[in-house]
Amino acid sequence: MFRLSRDSRPNLLLNRVGISSRTPPFHIFQSIQRSKMSSHTHSSDPNCIFCRILSGSIPSTKLYEDSHTLAFLDINPSAPGHTLVIPKAHSADLTQMSKDSVQSVFSTAQLMGSVLKSALAVPAFNLIMNNGKESGQIIFHSHVHLVPQNGESGRLIAT
Repeated sequence: MFRLSRDSRPNLLLNRVGISSRTPPFHIFQSIQRSKMSSHTHSSDPNCIFCRILSGSIPSTKLYEDSHTLAFLDINPSAPGHTLVIPKAHSADLTQMSKDSVQSVFSTAQLMGSVLKSALAVPAFNLIMNNGKESGQIIFHSHVHLVPQNGESGRLIAT
């Protein structure tokens, strides 16, 4: 399991997404308090890929974790630094999330958005949450995408 504050080789991950350990944002990651992290004890679905990531049975590149949320790199990124934020409590979509989970996910998304903008030197990012099959959701565990944008691609992911 990867946690920036405990990994002896953080530069390998950070360089993969274009972050240098010499940049100030690296210190933001290092300063995120980890003492309140707990083992996965929330409701889960054994068939859900994100629940399996939370349990540690599927590896991921974790960027941030607290007692209610996990942020990790998307394995099929739309852009360098494409990050997913998920609640630890399983819910299929936004309408099934508790108010506490919604607050926690979006607080983590806000933190990660600031960190990604600074660390990747991009002026913007898309915040995307698909809810239901017809919206394009393919993994039915609530999650938010943060997709850094530098304005060079000439495309919008969502409007």
